[in-house]
Amino acid sequence: MNTKNFYSVAVYLRLSREDIYNGINAESNSISAQRDLICSYIYKQDNMEIYDIYVDDGWSGANFDRPSFRRMMHDIETGYIDCVIVKDLSRLGRDYIETGRLIYKTFPVFSVRFIALNDNFDSLTANFNEKTLVLPVKNFINDAYCSDISQRVRSHQQIKREKGDFIGAFAVYGYRKNPANINQLLVDKYASQIVRKIFAWKIAGVSNLAIAKKLNEMGILSPMEYKKSQGENFSTGFITHIKAKWSAVAVKRILTNEMYIGIMVQGKNKKVSYKVKRVEEKPREEWVRVENTHDMKFHKIIQFENMISIKYTENKDFQQNVCR
Repeated sequence: MNTKNFYSVAVYLRLSREDIYNGINAESNSISAQRDLICSYIYKQDNMEIYDIYVDDGWSGANFDRPSFRRMMHDIETGYIDCVIVKDLSRLGRDYIETGRLIYKTFPVFSVRFIALNDNFDSLTANFNEKTLVLPVKNFINDAYCSDISQRVRSHQQIKREKGDFIGAFAVYGYRKNPANINQLLVDKYASQIVRKIFAWKIAGVSNLAIAKKLNEMGILSPMEYKKSQGENFSTGFITHIKAKWSAVAVKRILTNEMYIGIMVQGKNKKVSYKVKRVEEKPREEWVRVENTHDMKFHKIIQFENMISIKYTENKDFQQNVCR
């Protein structure tokens, strides 16, 4: 790469949960610390000027689908940037294959100089040995670190599940998280009334589809829309319409959910890899089930109605009736 008279610099900063979880280097890796280090370096150069500062706060290094990173890459492709500076290689990313592709292929294609300050790496001056040995080894170590942290987090989550602590992002419809303890579920007074109606109608012989139509006619918000109305940033792959409505499937999910009989059921799915967002459903025998974890006041009220859920899980003939 040839030296240029002037560089338009992208300052890239990233901090993730794994950095905070590790705790040891959390302060030195903070966004402000990264910014101060890089800006101090640039101010000492007479041929560099900051084009923009790109910050991905709370994003994993294993994931390159980050908003500010994407914006930076767009500015690179547009020709606004010809130099990227990070605190160290791990700030750019912890996937050694993707990070290597960026440094060895993508950045050179767009004539972008890449500098990782704490790793003493500058693509403009790096010699052959640094590029072929040191950099891949450091990227591999960063990737291994991300894998290790991912395993620790999963292990910690499993322990909490087995204790009966709720670790989901959103409470199941009919409950809400305890503001004083987010790992505990409390009864949602409004939504719990709807749940009781659903069980009562089912026991009376009403089909799932008819229950869904009844709820929509009454103007009752679907679980997704109710969560949104409560200020929760909730989305789901089950919904395809602009405004989600009750469906037979949504009703069935409530009727067959053991959470409504006081059993905390978690760990139904697992990620294929810490690098991949796709999840797979685990066999039922691997689910974590802990009894008597929620407010039993709610369950005493709907104790009789919940018998339908118990029957569903034990009687295959009854399943066909419930699924109508």
